[in-house]
Amino acid sequence: AVRKIELGNLLQRVTDLPTTNPDARRYARHFFSQASSERIDAQGRLTIPQGFREYAVLDRDVVIVGAGRRVEIWDAARWDAASGAVETNLEELARDLGI
Repeated sequence: AVRKIELGNLLQRVTDLPTTNPDARRYARHFFSQASSERIDAQGRLTIPQGFREYAVLDRDVVIVGAGRRVEIWDAARWDAASGAVETNLEELARDLGI
């Protein structure tokens, strides 16, 4: 997850983009249009808006993956395929990244 201070810095940077620059306006418009405020219900569940579910191809079973300073929500079958592909080449990937 993005920490509040990091999110605040990012929001400020996008807000400060020059409105005279068409690329900056397009970026800011897209960036802010993706925001969604959601609440956790009484049973501890968080709903994922339909548009996000469609974008991420989320059906029923999902996996929440820790990814450094953020989390990712994956369709379980797609995660299995993606993580399996990485595991197959993990040593080579690490070497290419200098790890």
